[in-house]
Amino acid sequence: MKTNNGENPDAAKPGGPRFSMSALKFILSLCLLILIVAFAVKNTVSVPIHYYDYQFRIQTVELPLLMVVLISLFTGFLAAWSVGIFKQMKLKSELRKQNKTIRRLSGELEKHNPGET
Repeated sequence: MKTNNGENPDAAKPGGPRFSMSALKFILSLCLLILIVAFAVKNTVSVPIHYYDYQFRIQTVELPLLMVVLISLFTGFLAAWSVGIFKQMKLKSELRKQNKTIRRLSGELEKHNPGET
């Protein structure tokens, strides 16, 4: 992509090279991966998880602490993503209604003022 004066905005500047967004994402992902691996190595203990089965009997399962944390993070991510998708669908529906209203009102305006727009 070039700017109005024909320069490439991603080109190196006198102050130093510019990082692209994908390089920044890669570096952050790598740091996150290192933190997860360090957590997994330091916390190898298994923890008991108590839950109710479909007949309301208490069951217990032993899972590594890392799995418990990752399952919790994934469940939270899934819940937040679901809420976000719901809000996005609601906004799209509202936008369609508003566009329909604009088209209807533009048509009425054209009927009343045929030469002016």
